[in-house]
Amino acid sequence: MPPPGYHHLTQSQLNIWFDQLLHPESTSYNIGFYIEFKGHIDLDRARKALQSAIDSLDTMRSEYIVVDEHPYQRFLDKPNIPLPLWDFSNAPNPKSLAHKIIDNDIRQPFDLSNGINARFGLIQIASDEWVWFGTCHHIILDGVGGAILFNRFSEAYKNNGLSDDYYNNQWPEAIIQANNYIDSKLFKKDEEYWKKSLIDLANPHQISPSGELENTKLPFPETITHSISRTDFDVLLEVSKITGISFYALLCGSV
Repeated sequence: MPPPGYHHLTQSQLNIWFDQLLHPESTSYNIGFYIEFKGHIDLDRARKALQSAIDSLDTMRSEYIVVDEHPYQRFLDKPNIPLPLWDFSNAPNPKSLAHKIIDNDIRQPFDLSNGINARFGLIQIASDEWVWFGTCHHIILDGVGGAILFNRFSEAYKNNGLSDDYYNNQWPEAIIQANNYIDSKLFKKDEEYWKKSLIDLANPHQISPSGELENTKLPFPETITHSISRTDFDVLLEVSKITGISFYALLCGSV
């Protein structure tokens, strides 16, 4: 049983947890983002807006501990989220300096058992130009969650806070539902269904037989490039039409 005030991890979170545990220096699960914008910024208001956005998202406030070799999570009440500031407005090549800060941040691994697994920063690159950036671990955030976080940060800044409707803890209930499903008869039924449905499935089509992609250095951000043949393209396009899965999703999965 979890310690008082803590919850189990979902199966998806456990997969990420143990993989990160096996590779503590890996940054594979780091999700980074940055947004450039112009205009006046009230720094105190920006810090309060970020705090409000974090407070409204329970997964962003999650903290992990290990008890008897089992990981658990709890949700902190209004943890302090710093928003450090760098001022490069009078420096030569301010954007380049900003990109170095962002690039360095996303290359720093998270220790999942050491507090909040998110970092944020604000960089001034001109008198009225700014870069807001963040790095979060995938165990607490995905692409959709990142969009929600930014929207709430933006709304909290414009309105000097968020309404009470945003402050509700939904993740604990989602954890219970997810783990109950794993132990349910419905899961066994679904498992059998997919085993039968996929028994005649052809071998996976992989467009990178070597499993290695060349890491191509560009100014920023760092980008991985890979070319595929017309044959591979046509295969993925046909699979996309048959399955209804987007071509982009299939491409990412194949690589």
